[in-house]
Amino acid sequence: MCPCVSASKIGQSPPEHVIKKKEKEAGAEGGKRSGLLDATKKAMAAIGLGFSKSSSRLTGCFVVAKVGEHAITNIDILNDLRFTFFSAGVPYDKNLARLMSPQVLEARINHMLRVNFATRAGITVSDPEVEGQVEEVAKLNNLSVAQLGSNLKQFDLDMVAFRHWLGEQLLAGPIVHAFAAKTAPTANELALAKSRLQREFGKKRYVLRTISMALENREGAQAIMSLLKKGFNFGILASTVSQSQQSGTDGRWICEDALEPEVRVAVRLLRPGQFSDIIKTQTDLKIVQVLDVAEPGKSGEASASHFALISKMPCGGPMFTEKDAKLLEEKAAALSAVSSVDEFKATCKRFNIQYEEKAFAPSDQHEFRMTLASRSSGKPCIVQSPADQTVLLAVMYSSTKYGDAKLPSDDEIKKMVADEKFDNEAQRNFDKMKHQVRIVKFDNLKSVIQ
Repeated sequence: MCPCVSASKIGQSPPEHVIKKKEKEAGAEGGKRSGLLDATKKAMAAIGLGFSKSSSRLTGCFVVAKVGEHAITNIDILNDLRFTFFSAGVPYDKNLARLMSPQVLEARINHMLRVNFATRAGITVSDPEVEGQVEEVAKLNNLSVAQLGSNLKQFDLDMVAFRHWLGEQLLAGPIVHAFAAKTAPTANELALAKSRLQREFGKKRYVLRTISMALENREGAQAIMSLLKKGFNFGILASTVSQSQQSGTDGRWICEDALEPEVRVAVRLLRPGQFSDIIKTQTDLKIVQVLDVAEPGKSGEASASHFALISKMPCGGPMFTEKDAKLLEEKAAALSAVSSVDEFKATCKRFNIQYEEKAFAPSDQHEFRMTLASRSSGKPCIVQSPADQTVLLAVMYSSTKYGDAKLPSDDEIKKMVADEKFDNEAQRNFDKMKHQVRIVKFDNLKSVIQ
């Protein structure tokens, strides 16, 4: 059974007076490194935070910021950084972690504000909810809970800290709903929304995901870009280090005209799944990922039909000979060299390879990914079939058919307007609360990563 997880414990570091008290209790030489470490471990245990190996190598627990009466410590930041790398499955990198520290601190400040609000509102997360989430994470990664714990150790983390980190994620939803209440839109609001959608459907539209950073934090933005280029998950970074309350992952369409000029220029060159370089706007630095795009009057990429030529060639089995293997190698080499649909058809004809043209949607998963990969590269995607190891698939993207954009139903518009009102109210209330709380950042953040 995991330790009790409540809003009063999740994500909070001990107040400074708790740390000082624990140091004193550690003995007359509490100021010494050993006494401070013992006190830190006790303080961390008191609030349910894991004390990792990496943390024990530091000179002790020290405060990097204060949110009202609550302290954010180096251990909080270090654990947040390690969980970010762990979530993305990317090896921990000290240099990148050091550059990411300012964004992680800002995210931790915002989170602590929400958690403190949850404490006052009596919002909690139960042990069974957290334990269920642990099991779900393990299942999604085809691991047992014990194996998950072993993977955590590779990042100098433990299951105690992981359970509390998951508890923080579970708290996010209830906390947001505590900042605002959903209200039914008025007839005038619905009419305005419908009119706006009709105008927007005649223009280019996007679904975007955004990572925002302060203008002066160019170095941190470059660290984020390095992670993205290494394959770091954009969504995880957007939710972890983005310095805006909303990370742009709500899946809503936004008209091209509503984008900041610098962002508008950058996204025009991007296909769904691709992300921009660092964009400097009037207010901040941004990295933007395109999730979907729709041309004027048309539906988006996600709902379009993507056509491809697909051939299936035997690559194994009891009747597959060495001669067959050599011929297959020749066919695959020839197909790999083509760069157009006409060349693909001609090559198939030359080798007597059968093919058919099919439309693939996201639900087709493997073939759909192969189609998009071929579209991106302009060449066939050739891989072994995951459904039959004796078959080699060759997929050549041919075309995309877009449907006409359809105005949402009245019920869908009502939900959209209600959601927008809710988000705006929640943001206003959060900003108002943040301005009422004294936040102090100390000049020792660089000491977190040793």
